[in-house]
Amino acid sequence: MARPSAKSLPKELARLRAEVDFNPGSSLWLEFYMAVLYADMRENGTPWPADEIDRRYALVFQLAPYDFDTWMRYGQMQTDMLHLDDATLDEVEAVRAYFINGVVTGNHSAYALWGLEGFNRIVWSKLDKRNLDAMDATGAPAFDKADYDRAVVCPEVRAIRLMQAACDAEGGGSGCPKASDPTHPWDDLLARAEKRKACGAELGADPYDLRYEMQVVPLPGEG
Repeated sequence: MARPSAKSLPKELARLRAEVDFNPGSSLWLEFYMAVLYADMRENGTPWPADEIDRRYALVFQLAPYDFDTWMRYGQMQTDMLHLDDATLDEVEAVRAYFINGVVTGNHSAYALWGLEGFNRIVWSKLDKRNLDAMDATGAPAFDKADYDRAVVCPEVRAIRLMQAACDAEGGGSGCPKASDPTHPWDDLLARAEKRKACGAELGADPYDLRYEMQVVPLPGEG
């Protein structure tokens, strides 16, 4: 979708608002609409309509509760609002739950797992920096090791193992390593977990036993 100019934003917003009204169960149309709302906020200083977005997402979940793209898109929206520079581990796990529901409703496909694995990888990278910064400042990491392994390292190991199995079963796909790649970031992350003497269950289990179940999460307007 081409980026509209600041002058054309009101007209584009009206068009997309009508599309969302006509397709209330489509998270894709809602994503298009939100993209233009972001542009309007940036270009024209229009306030973000939080109540409207919550209402529209609540309707999407009501009409399409098993659409994995809806869970992934909502998880990405929550990620955009998550400040990893100061987020708690509980806040990270709360956002992860939306991606997990996307994986479950997406039947643990590589495409569905891709968003979860990417979220986990970003979290590990960002929170690693917080540990290092805290070590420089105080001599101690920002997070207790056991809590960090449980909430950061092991969820990524689990997602990687599931992605590897899905990529092997499906012969590739979004986010899967290409045959021409001599190395892949997953190898380093799994090796780091082993070096930490962490995630033995996730590293050693059959991937089928690592599959997720639906998580109980607050939906728009519930919390």
